[in-house]
Amino acid sequence: MRGGATAGPGREGVLRIVRGHPGDEEIAAAAIALLAVLASRRPAPASRPRAAPEWRGAGEFRPPGSWAAR
Repeated sequence: MRGGATAGPGREGVLRIVRGHPGDEEIAAAAIALLAVLASRRPAPASRPRAAPEWRGAGEFRPPGSWAAR
């Protein structure tokens, strides 16, 4: 089943087999590897700016004004 491995008449393929006779699985593995490399080259999507944390730092602790003894 090698019909899907060619680009078709009048079309240039993305992968060109230079030497050997790879099977369908080997062609699929090469295509997946190529797609992974191309996907890693895309710029990362713009991320939202991080919100400030809601917790307070150690220097901002406010102890109670007085303790009630019972």
